[in-house]
Amino acid sequence: MTEIIARFRQLDGGARGIERFMLMALAVVGGLWATQVHHYLPFAFFNEQYLGLFLGLGLSPVFVCVRIGGRAPLDRVPWYDWALAASAVVVGGYVAIFYPTIAYTLGIVTWDKLLLGVIAIVLVLEGVRRLAGWALMWIAVACVLYAKFAWLLPGVLYAKGSSWQRIAVSLGARAG
Repeated sequence: MTEIIARFRQLDGGARGIERFMLMALAVVGGLWATQVHHYLPFAFFNEQYLGLFLGLGLSPVFVCVRIGGRAPLDRVPWYDWALAASAVVVGGYVAIFYPTIAYTLGIVTWDKLLLGVIAIVLVLEGVRRLAGWALMWIAVACVLYAKFAWLLPGVLYAKGSSWQRIAVSLGARAG
Protein backbone atom coordinates (compact mmCIF):
# COMPACT_ATOMS: atom_id res chain seq x y z
CA MET A 1 0.00 0.00 0.00
CA THR A 2 2.84 2.42 0.75
CA GLU A 3 4.27 1.83 -2.73
CA ILE A 4 1.10 3.20 -4.33
CA ILE A 5 0.97 6.20 -2.01
CA ALA A 6 4.68 6.93 -2.51
CA ARG A 7 4.15 7.19 -6.26
CA PHE A 8 2.14 10.40 -5.83
CA ARG A 9 3.60 13.65 -4.59
CA GLN A 10 2.36 15.38 -1.46
CA LEU A 11 2.45 19.01 -2.59
CA ASP A 12 1.69 22.22 -0.76
CA GLY A 13 1.94 25.92 -1.49
CA GLY A 14 1.93 27.19 -5.07
CA ALA A 15 2.46 23.76 -6.62
CA ARG A 16 -0.63 22.46 -4.80
CA GLY A 17 -2.63 25.41 -6.14
CA ILE A 18 -1.49 24.73 -9.71
CA GLU A 19 -2.28 21.05 -9.28
CA ARG A 20 -5.81 21.84 -8.08
CA PHE A 21 -6.35 24.39 -10.86
CA MET A 22 -5.36 21.86 -13.55
CA LEU A 23 -7.60 19.16 -12.11
CA MET A 24 -10.55 21.55 -11.75
CA ALA A 25 -10.04 22.81 -15.32
CA LEU A 26 -10.10 19.20 -16.52
CA ALA A 27 -13.38 18.61 -14.65
CA VAL A 28 -14.95 21.81 -16.03
CA VAL A 29 -13.90 21.07 -19.62
CA GLY A 30 -15.18 17.50 -19.21
CA GLY A 31 -18.50 18.77 -17.89
CA LEU A 32 -18.86 21.24 -20.76
CA TRP A 33 -18.12 18.50 -23.29
CA ALA A 34 -20.54 16.06 -21.64
CA THR A 35 -23.34 18.65 -21.69
CA GLN A 36 -22.45 19.47 -25.33
CA VAL A 37 -22.23 23.20 -24.75
CA HIS A 38 -20.12 23.51 -27.88
CA HIS A 39 -23.18 22.87 -30.05
CA TYR A 40 -24.63 26.19 -28.88
CA LEU A 41 -21.55 28.29 -29.63
CA PRO A 42 -21.72 30.75 -32.55
CA PHE A 43 -18.69 29.05 -34.15
CA ALA A 44 -17.74 25.47 -34.99
CA PHE A 45 -15.90 23.60 -32.24
CA PHE A 46 -15.08 20.02 -33.15
CA ASN A 47 -15.05 17.13 -30.68
CA GLU A 48 -11.38 16.65 -31.54
CA GLN A 49 -10.66 20.16 -30.28
CA TYR A 50 -12.16 19.18 -26.94
CA LEU A 51 -10.03 16.05 -27.01
CA GLY A 52 -6.96 18.26 -27.52
CA LEU A 53 -7.95 20.15 -24.38
CA PHE A 54 -8.37 16.82 -22.56
CA LEU A 55 -4.92 15.78 -23.72
CA GLY A 56 -3.27 18.88 -22.30
CA LEU A 57 -5.36 19.09 -19.15
CA GLY A 58 -5.19 15.34 -18.52
CA LEU A 59 -1.47 14.82 -19.10
CA SER A 60 -0.12 17.90 -17.36
CA PRO A 61 -1.34 16.90 -13.86
CA VAL A 62 0.24 13.47 -14.35
CA PHE A 63 3.68 15.06 -14.54
CA VAL A 64 2.96 17.35 -11.60
CA CYS A 65 1.35 14.74 -9.32
CA VAL A 66 3.14 11.48 -10.17
CA ARG A 67 6.85 11.03 -9.56
CA ILE A 68 9.12 9.77 -12.31
CA GLY A 69 10.57 7.10 -10.02
CA GLY A 70 11.41 6.21 -6.44
CA ARG A 71 14.27 8.70 -6.11
CA ALA A 72 12.30 11.74 -7.31
CA PRO A 73 11.32 14.26 -4.64
CA LEU A 74 8.05 13.64 -2.85
CA ASP A 75 7.32 17.18 -1.68
CA ARG A 76 8.22 19.30 -4.72
CA VAL A 77 7.99 19.15 -8.51
CA PRO A 78 11.36 19.04 -10.30
CA TRP A 79 12.02 21.35 -13.26
CA TYR A 80 11.79 18.52 -15.80
CA ASP A 81 8.29 17.62 -14.66
CA TRP A 82 7.23 21.26 -14.98
CA ALA A 83 8.69 21.19 -18.51
CA LEU A 84 6.77 18.00 -19.35
CA ALA A 85 3.54 19.48 -17.94
CA ALA A 86 4.02 22.65 -19.98
CA SER A 87 4.75 20.56 -23.09
CA ALA A 88 1.51 18.64 -22.55
CA VAL A 89 -0.44 21.90 -22.39
CA VAL A 90 1.27 23.18 -25.55
CA VAL A 91 0.60 20.00 -27.53
CA GLY A 92 -3.01 19.78 -26.34
CA GLY A 93 -3.53 23.49 -27.00
CA TYR A 94 -2.08 23.14 -30.49
CA VAL A 95 -4.57 20.40 -31.32
CA ALA A 96 -7.42 22.37 -29.74
CA ILE A 97 -6.63 25.58 -31.63
CA PHE A 98 -5.41 24.28 -34.98
CA TYR A 99 -7.47 21.10 -35.40
CA PRO A 100 -9.48 22.32 -38.43
CA THR A 101 -6.23 23.05 -40.27
CA ILE A 102 -4.71 19.77 -39.08
CA ALA A 103 -7.75 17.82 -40.33
CA TYR A 104 -7.73 19.45 -43.77
CA THR A 105 -3.99 18.93 -44.24
CA LEU A 106 -3.51 15.58 -42.49
CA GLY A 107 -1.82 14.02 -45.51
CA ILE A 108 0.82 16.76 -45.63
CA VAL A 109 3.80 16.27 -43.33
CA THR A 110 5.14 19.58 -42.01
CA TRP A 111 7.86 20.21 -39.44
CA ASP A 112 5.45 21.58 -36.81
CA LYS A 113 3.05 18.64 -37.06
CA LEU A 114 5.98 16.22 -37.02
CA LEU A 115 7.60 17.83 -33.97
CA LEU A 116 4.37 18.09 -31.99
CA GLY A 117 3.41 14.54 -33.02
CA VAL A 118 6.68 13.13 -31.67
CA ILE A 119 6.32 15.17 -28.47
CA ALA A 120 2.71 13.97 -28.04
CA ILE A 121 3.72 10.33 -28.48
CA VAL A 122 6.57 10.63 -25.97
CA LEU A 123 4.35 12.44 -23.44
CA VAL A 124 1.58 9.87 -23.71
CA LEU A 125 4.03 6.99 -23.37
CA GLU A 126 5.66 8.56 -20.31
CA GLY A 127 2.26 9.35 -18.76
CA VAL A 128 1.15 5.75 -19.30
CA ARG A 129 4.39 4.47 -17.78
CA ARG A 130 3.97 6.63 -14.69
CA LEU A 131 0.34 5.72 -14.11
CA ALA A 132 0.02 2.14 -15.39
CA GLY A 133 3.58 0.85 -15.46
CA TRP A 134 6.10 -0.46 -17.92
CA ALA A 135 3.96 -3.29 -19.31
CA LEU A 136 1.22 -1.09 -20.76
CA MET A 137 3.80 1.36 -22.10
CA TRP A 138 5.59 -1.45 -23.96
CA ILE A 139 2.27 -2.63 -25.39
CA ALA A 140 1.71 0.88 -26.75
CA VAL A 141 5.25 0.93 -28.17
CA ALA A 142 4.53 -2.43 -29.84
CA CYS A 143 1.45 -0.91 -31.49
CA VAL A 144 3.53 1.98 -32.87
CA LEU A 145 6.16 -0.48 -34.12
CA TYR A 146 3.42 -2.56 -35.76
CA ALA A 147 2.33 0.52 -37.72
CA LYS A 148 5.87 0.76 -39.10
CA PHE A 149 6.82 -2.90 -39.58
CA ALA A 150 3.49 -4.65 -40.29
CA TRP A 151 4.63 -5.39 -43.85
CA LEU A 152 7.07 -7.93 -42.40
CA LEU A 153 4.36 -10.01 -40.74
CA PRO A 154 2.55 -12.94 -42.39
CA GLY A 155 -1.12 -13.61 -43.03
CA VAL A 156 -3.81 -11.56 -41.34
CA LEU A 157 -1.21 -9.48 -39.48
CA TYR A 158 0.18 -8.14 -42.77
CA ALA A 159 -0.40 -4.44 -43.49
CA LYS A 160 1.29 -1.90 -45.71
CA GLY A 161 3.18 -0.01 -43.01
CA SER A 162 3.95 3.70 -42.89
CA SER A 163 6.91 6.01 -42.60
CA TRP A 164 7.99 7.30 -39.19
CA GLN A 165 6.94 10.81 -40.24
CA ARG A 166 3.42 9.74 -41.16
CA ILE A 167 3.07 7.72 -37.96
CA ALA A 168 4.17 10.69 -35.82
CA VAL A 169 1.91 13.17 -37.60
CA SER A 170 -1.06 10.81 -37.59
CA LEU A 171 -0.72 9.87 -33.91
CA GLY A 172 0.02 13.46 -32.93
CA ALA A 173 -3.12 14.71 -34.66
CA ARG A 174 -5.15 11.92 -33.07
CA ALA A 175 -3.55 12.23 -29.64
CA GLY A 176 -6.09 14.86 -28.84
